[in-house]
Parts: sequence; C-alpha cells; structure tokens
Amino acid sequence: MVYELSCLKSTERLDLKPLKCSEVELKCSYGAAKRMLHGIACQLIERGEICTYELYPIAKEVVKAEIYADNPNSILEKIPEHMIQEKPMPLGESIPSYSGTENFLDALISVVLKKAGFRPVKGVYVSAKEDIAVKKRTILDHDGHLILFLDYLRPSPSIAGRIREQLGIKEFRKLREDNELKERAYELSHDEYIKKTVFTWLRGLYIQGEVVNIEDCFVSEKKIKGKPLHEYWRERGVEVDENEYPVFIIKTSKGEYCYPPSVLRLAGRGKVDPFHTRFKEISKLLENVKEEIESLMDKLGYKNVKFEVFKVKDGDAYLKPNFYFREDIKIIKDIAKMTVQLTYKKDGKDISSPHSPLFAFDREKCHPYAGKQELNLMLIYPSDPNLKDFVETNFVEMLKNKFNELNLGSIKGVKKISYTYDPKNPAKSLNSLEKTIKEHAKQCSEKDFLMTIIIPSKEREEFYTSAKREASGMGYHTQLVETNTIERIRREKDSGLLANICAGIYAEFLIQRKISEGNPTGPLTWVLDSPADGRGETMYVGLDISRKEATEGAAFIMFDPYGKLMDARILTLTSETITEKNYYEVFRKMVEKARENSMKRIVILRDGPPRTKDELDGCLRSFKNVKKELELKPSEELKLEYISVIKSVPTRVFKVDDRSVQKPLQGTHFYLYKLRHLDRLAHEILVISSKPRGEGCAKPVILRVYELDEKKLREEDVIKIAEEYLSLTRLNFWNLETGASRLALPVKMAHILSYMGASGIHVRGGH
Repeated sequence: MVYELSCLKSTERLDLKPLKCSEVELKCSYGAAKRMLHGIACQLIERGEICTYELYPIAKEVVKAEIYADNPNSILEKIPEHMIQEKPMPLGESIPSYSGTENFLDALISVVLKKAGFRPVKGVYVSAKEDIAVKKRTILDHDGHLILFLDYLRPSPSIAGRIREQLGIKEFRKLREDNELKERAYELSHDEYIKKTVFTWLRGLYIQGEVVNIEDCFVSEKKIKGKPLHEYWRERGVEVDENEYPVFIIKTSKGEYCYPPSVLRLAGRGKVDPFHTRFKEISKLLENVKEEIESLMDKLGYKNVKFEVFKVKDGDAYLKPNFYFREDIKIIKDIAKMTVQLTYKKDGKDISSPHSPLFAFDREKCHPYAGKQELNLMLIYPSDPNLKDFVETNFVEMLKNKFNELNLGSIKGVKKISYTYDPKNPAKSLNSLEKTIKEHAKQCSEKDFLMTIIIPSKEREEFYTSAKREASGMGYHTQLVETNTIERIRREKDSGLLANICAGIYAEFLIQRKISEGNPTGPLTWVLDSPADGRGETMYVGLDISRKEATEGAAFIMFDPYGKLMDARILTLTSETITEKNYYEVFRKMVEKARENSMKRIVILRDGPPRTKDELDGCLRSFKNVKKELELKPSEELKLEYISVIKSVPTRVFKVDDRSVQKPLQGTHFYLYKLRHLDRLAHEILVISSKPRGEGCAKPVILRVYELDEKKLREEDVIKIAEEYLSLTRLNFWNLETGASRLALPVKMAHILSYMGASGIHVRGGH
C-alpha cells in the first residue's frame, strides 16, 4: 500500500542551460513586476523559447529585474517604456539562480495548464465547462526536481441556476406567466443576495463586487447603451436568456454595473465532491497534465524528462493520531493508546484520557483542568420576533443545562437584552448593537459576566467586528453565535453545537477573568498529558500577520509544551513584513519568559512563510542580540527554530493498493523533500491533522522547517517537529467533539488575535 498525493514529480533534474542576461530597473511594485514578467515568460515558453527572470526589491516602487533568455530583448521589448527606470544593461551569459529556475517552472506550468484546457482567472485555472477550478503549487526541490501540486474546487453554481432551483422551475419564461412566482423571485433575490459578494468569469476576466440593488425587470427590459441587456452580452460572446429575471446591480472597484443572474456566482466554493469522486477526478487531471508537460518539455529540448505521481511508501509514513472516532478502531485496534492524551481534573486529581473532551466531561465526569467556572451571561440578541421566544426561553435553559451537564461549572443567571435589528438598515442595526453593549457593560463586572452575542449570519463580518470592538473596549471577551446556528439548534436540537457554544463560553470567560485579575497565564480547559516536545523544555510561539484594508496587525502568542498560556503580544505594523525591531521587542519578552521557566528552546510557528529574506535574517539577528544583552549563562542556552505552517496547500492524499482507495488516518505525516527558500535550506513535511466526517477528503497542512545558522536538520528531526505540531492541534478548546483542529493552538490563536488587531479591536492582555 502507498500514499498517493495529487502531485507530479519529475524523474530527472531540471537544470537550465546558460542564457544571456540583462539587468533593468522597473518603476513598479514587486508584485506588479512579477505578474508582468510571468505573463511575458508564458508567451515565450509557449513559442518554445526558454526564458526566466529574477527580481530584487530596491525601494517601495522600484524593482531590479535580471532577464534570462537566448535573446533578452524578446522580453525587454514587451515591457512598457514608462515602467523602465534605467536603460537595460547586458550582463553576459550565465545560469539562472535557484529562484530564476523556480520562476521558469512556474511559468512553464501555467502554459501546461492552458494547453490542458484551463484558462487562468484570479489565481485559479478554470476548465472550459467552468465546472472545476484548478489550483497549483510548484516547488523546485534541492535535488533539482520539479514538484507540481494540484487540486480543484467546484465553483458555486450561477445565481440564475440557484433561483430556478429555489422556485422549482426549469425556465425563467414561467415568470412572465405567473406574477406571484415573479414576486417570489424578486423577494428571494433581494433577501438572499443583497450585500453578498459575487463574481463573474466573463471572457477570461475575473470581476468581483457586491450586490447593492435588485431591479424588478427582465433582462430584455433593461437597456445598456441603447440595447437590451441580453443582447449586450450576446454581442460579447455570452449567451443570456432574454427571460432571465431579475437584474442585479453590482458595485465593483470601478463603479456600478448591471448583470443578468446567469453570469454571476456567489463568492466561495460550490459542492464538495465525495472522496472517491475526487480521487477519480484528480487521477484524470494528473494524467492530462502529465501528457501536456512532457510534450512541452520535449519541445523545449528536455527529451528525457518524464513525470510520475508523487508516492510515499507505507513504511515511510508515520502516525500520531491527534483524535479518533469509533470507526477508526476497526482500522487500528489500539488507536486509543496511540492518540495524543489530554489531562483533566476529577475529584482534585489529574485524569488522563485519549477520548473526546465531550466524552470525558459527560461520561467520565471529568471537569476542566482550570476548574469549574461560575458566571452570569449577558445574552444580547437581535430584535427578530422569530428568534425572541426561542432565545429567551428554550435556548437559555438549554445552555444552562448543557453547561452544568458537561461539568464546566454553572451559569447562575442570564441577563436577556435585545438590540434593534433591521436587515434593510444595517447602519441603524450596528449602532443599536454598539449602544446596547456599552450601556450594559457598564452595569456589570467582567469578573462575573460574559457577553454571549447573537449576530445575523448575513452580515457576519460587520457585526463580528463591531461586537468584538465594543465589548473588548469595555474589558469583555465575547462568545458570538450566528443566527444560522441558533436556527440549527432549534430545528435539529443539535447537542454538539450547544456543547461547543458552552466550551467557548467557558474558555472566553476564564481568559477574561484571569486578565481582570492581572494574571492571564496558565491552563485553560485541558492540557496535554505529556509535553509536546517530550521533555517540557520548549516555548511554542504562534505568529500571524493579518491585513484589513490599510491596517496590518501581527500577533505573537506563547504557550508552554503542555498548552498553558504564557503570554501574548499584538503589534500594529507599517508594512506587510515584521521588522528586525519588531522581533527584538517581542524576543525581549520571549527570552525572559523562557529563562524564568527553564526552557531550552523557542519554536516559532508562523502562519505562512516569511515574505522576505530580510525578515527571516532579522528574526535570527534580533534573537541573538537579545540573548547576548540578557547575558544568558551557558546553562541557560536557548535555541530557536522557525517553522512556516502552510495551510492552503493544493493537494490531497489517498491511501491506495490494488483493490481499494482509502482515506489516510488523521495524524498521518511523512517527509517530502528539501528545498531552498530565502537563501536558506528548508525541509517540508506533510501533516494530516483533520478528518472530515462523511464523504469529504482531508486537507493536509505542510510544515516548512528552516535550517538556521549552521544547524543541519536530519529527516528524523523534521518528523519529530511534525509530531510536536500534532500534539498542539489537540488543544482546540472551542471543539468538544474531538478537541482537535487542523491548526495547532498557537497558530489558531495568533490568527484570531492578528485579525482583531488589524480590525482595530483592542485586545486586553495582549500588551
């Protein structure tokens, strides 16, 4: 049995030959230069010419480009004159660097996907039928092999299709004959799509915007430049039914435009293919791409380069389950003994268990490691008459009972407060929510009360930000619940959802209370039975950067190897990178905390790779400087490890033999390869830390482990880091069903805090 990745790997090295090189300075951003040169390289490669480029930022809007080709002028002449700052300078003949080879391969794969029938649209490659959108990731490993990761998603169906399905009709013509049906179509469109983000893929362009209005007319009745809307689009090669209804007004970055519903799709993915369907579709995709890439490589002069599916032998894969379900016992009898164990409290003693936290609290009668909490709730909910009775009676009692049943403590009382909510007037609704939070926060104490706020699912982001900002400014944490979740609990009596809301209430109140008492550190709902590093000597630091409009926020959050919170720091950044000075300020806290707790190692888990070489180098320099200035003794020697957690990886994993295709177990991990990044050697390892219920297919994460200084990492060192990561994924205090998450707790928390920082939400205890 082997593990097959949705990935192709070249059987031979891909070394570029010496090419003529010219240097030119460009007046644009790094991103604009990369997009332009990538497009030009694609054109030339499609013609059978080998070419590439390397980019070096000089200033904010100035980039140095080194152009490689048999005739560099074939690229230079395609660059607009206004973008050229200095006259190009020939540098002679040379072999492109590692990054130049990577850029060549990235352009090569773009050409291959085009030849395979896909067109590029906003970061994905869309099939001719528009039924799948392919994502890619290209890697050049340290041995010179091209590795191509591929995955696909199903786009959401057109809005026209959704409207027809909801009305139960096959053709819009029916609406001309039935006014009542037409009114339903208008009301449905208005309620369902106003303020929603939509996009279109017309003529290879990606246009995204927000629905700001719905016009009560057929597309044949709406005139654009003197022509009916359906004829306007037909002239542009888009077939539109003249009976489509209604007309959508979309606000984009360039203005407001009219669209028929058939060309619009809701942002986000459509249906998710079952596991075996995905395996078949990916197998066809890989075979198609393999044929095209080998053909193009032959045209470019690489006659002997072949590609094969990336496979890992069963004996080269490792397993450390971070949770398990009952059905997993049929696969591995002793899986419970192998699973990451958690520690709770019971009768004043520590109790270890591999089971679900839900099982531990409900069946084994354990209670949280930090102790039971007694609290009151401020339940703040929208003035929706459909919700009022259920929220004030059933929901409140269900919450109180479930909190008590799970041994989390007790909800002594509930203060029920409604805010004015008008779905047609979001501004008035938001003002009412903010005013309600301020008024009632002043009347209560954060040592006794937690705010549980119900927000409308349709305007989730705006209400999330407002609720968090106002409550946090008054010293309160919040447990937010969407109206869709309330509806599910009412409809399905979903005890799992209720349990997770209770878990959130417990964790948020505990952190809030600790901060109000001046000591936000320590254990939360549970801790690991054994330290993640096996020795109890490591501080794990989650790091993430979030951007919201023009604001950048960075968060560092520190945990000990058992999952106990140690400290947090939130920064407002002036750019998308963390400076050496930023790292220095945070390391002063980190190193001192590590010394106080006799730790020997700091592991930074960064959400995504660092953006620049300067950022990674600055991190290492500031760490060394702080150690030197704090005069650590030889016995206090402290090491640093830097790991990028790459969570959006376009690949899937299938466990395959001659007779069957199976899902890999959660906790499966295996070493992939070594590569260069930011002038440093790094290792990548794939980790499956989740398991979708039903027919879904797990999305793995990839850990990129950098070699710092002269330290050489062995494969077994990287495997151990993956196992530490898996232990830290078992600390999801907001999910009682498994207690686990795809993301390790430090990464998950850093992401939340950085987003709040970028959104202008003050986070107490984050310095």
